Amino acid sequence: MRRVHLVRTKRERIEVSFDTKGQPLGKEGDELQSWIGVLAREHIPIWISDFRSADLAPRKERVWVEIVTSFTVEPSFKKQALKSCAESAKNFRYDFYQAFVRDHIDEETMRQRPPKVVHNYPTISQDDWEKFIAYRRTPEFKRLSEQGSEIRKKSKYGSTRGRDRYRKRDQDHFEKTGKWVERHTRWLDMRVKPVGEFKNASFKIITDTIDDFSEQETQGSFEFVGTNDILTKALGNAEHSGRIWGQSKFVKQSQYFNLVQSSRENAEVSDMKRQLAALEIIVQELCAKYGINRETMAEEMTAPTVDQHNSFKASCTLNEKEAGASDPQPMPNARHTWIVFQPTQSMGFL
Repeated sequence: MRRVHLVRTKRERIEVSFDTKGQPLGKEGDELQSWIGVLAREHIPIWISDFRSADLAPRKERVWVEIVTSFTVEPSFKKQALKSCAESAKNFRYDFYQAFVRDHIDEETMRQRPPKVVHNYPTISQDDWEKFIAYRRTPEFKRLSEQGSEIRKKSKYGSTRGRDRYRKRDQDHFEKTGKWVERHTRWLDMRVKPVGEFKNASFKIITDTIDDFSEQETQGSFEFVGTNDILTKALGNAEHSGRIWGQSKFVKQSQYFNLVQSSRENAEVSDMKRQLAALEIIVQELCAKYGINRETMAEEMTAPTVDQHNSFKASCTLNEKEAGASDPQPMPNARHTWIVFQPTQSMGFL
């Protein structure tokens, strides 16, 4: 945070670039995320249990002002920045509770802030501390805590690395190749242990399933429709409405799947162009081999055809004009060249 404080004293701002998913890029993006975490600890009280509370509106506005004072970001980033702030505040409350409160929650000594809290977190007042302890002792908190524990137990495929690694790895790959990493590849990568092994045997089944679907996609037998991609099929569960599997924080379904569809369409167009270029070379070689003039051939192929309207009925004994009949008329909007047949005695009809 030294750099952030330095630019603030100079009344300057750090310019941040964003990728097509709206995620901050590079070193500046990392500094922005870290700064949001600092602001969450400084401006969001630890006793707040719901970030959507109307009482927090002035504090959230203050957080945003602090962000735009230090970084050059678009106004559209505000919603994502406040979501990041909410998550940072939640994670801080959890870590703070685990470190200083959980094992002593029912002790009388918890009425006063421990010396370590006073020393390391001077922004946490005695009043904030008392409200925090009081809420953590309520039946409501215990119920929510147990509910959260049960949900975590059901998670079969927890990541072995932080979610922010998704963003960094994806951006590195895009800079090198110009393509986004397929999310099933990233999802697996983020669940491999440092030694190269998966967390449990169930990952072997998922890996094999993903490999099978990937092979089918290569052969053209796998149909990609909306959110029903390789990872969704392999896991056997529909994509939920919140975070997207295998993606960094705050990436929306509409953002990711539209990007993937666009990327696939661009790849198909590029492949078609390569095929057309190869066919053009073949045509040129054939024309040169057989002495064919392509321009002459093209003119012959595009020349209008001639329809002959003939009648061989015995009743047609006279020229239609001589009989007083009007000239035959072509059908509307049709392109025909009419040739009027005039029978004679030499043809044997008369």
